[in-house]
Amino acid sequence: ALRISPGRKEWQPGQATMCKFCSRPRPERAHHCALCHVCILRLDHHCPWINNCVGFNNHKYFIQTCFYVLLACVVAFVSAFPQLALVTQRWRMILHGGKGFSLGLAPTDEIAFIVFGAIAMFIAMFVTPLLAIQMRLAIGNRTTIEDNYGGSSNPFDQGVGAN
Repeated sequence: ALRISPGRKEWQPGQATMCKFCSRPRPERAHHCALCHVCILRLDHHCPWINNCVGFNNHKYFIQTCFYVLLACVVAFVSAFPQLALVTQRWRMILHGGKGFSLGLAPTDEIAFIVFGAIAMFIAMFVTPLLAIQMRLAIGNRTTIEDNYGGSSNPFDQGVGAN
């Protein structure tokens, strides 16, 4: 018979635990999601962006999504930067009483470049630390929940190449 231990906020390798919310046994490294009301293997967090739990089955895809969102923001900002620099320079001249110069763009296009650049920077500002944290955790074979276990070493860490 399988021995079931009470769930604790520490590493419990090789032990199934009893979920106090579901009242069901769950495998090691599984945690209960309060929003989905189920136990998820290797639960990292419940993500509002994808409206789903990030765990064993989709953690890789979540990290890839964060990477591609950041890459898209960088490409968008870099490709818009030359025109964005000209638009901001023109606006600065107009605001300081100068006549400015013509870019051959409609005013709505100039506003679109400013908004586009601002949105790309805003999204990148939030995705960059998220991706950095997720990469650090993936390299150590940890989840966000397991990262809060305190100073004990991770018994599941197999090294950078094997994780």
